[in-house]
Amino acid sequence: MYIVKGAVIAGLYIGLSMLFYGISFEIVQFRISEILVALIFFEPAALPGLCIGCFITDLLGPGGFYDAVFGTCATGFGLYCVKWYCSHNGKAPIGLALYAFLNAFMISLELSYSASLATDKGVLVIFLWVLLGEAVTAVGGGSALYYLLRKRWKDIVGETAKSEEEEFIPTTLQ
Repeated sequence: MYIVKGAVIAGLYIGLSMLFYGISFEIVQFRISEILVALIFFEPAALPGLCIGCFITDLLGPGGFYDAVFGTCATGFGLYCVKWYCSHNGKAPIGLALYAFLNAFMISLELSYSASLATDKGVLVIFLWVLLGEAVTAVGGGSALYYLLRKRWKDIVGETAKSEEEEFIPTTLQ
């Protein structure tokens, strides 16, 4: 079931990115699929699902393989940091803001050094544009999705299997 849930999340990420293709790439990007980052709080399969979805989306985009590798690394690192932060009693909206900042920073470095955008745009300008898109989608939309699903996730999806990390934590600490 873990693989199926991850595949569904990857498919949703790809589908939303392709549906809104015109605003999902380049410097000014409002990748609507970034709203799904909020699923990291509910579903262990969200981490690989979002990374695979990002990889395939970026392969299909104008940046090709280069963007797929670096974009997926940025997404994976950002998601891992969110999981770490929230496992230490961090709040979800702040975790999503952390994700947005880290992702915007890494993506701006990638975009500023790619051949098509290395002209007159500085890293700071690219960072601010990407951060704006991440703030709207991952933080704004992701927070809304988080609060919408917070008490309803088990009713919608059913009991979520424990992640490998949770299996080793005694139930009294969970």
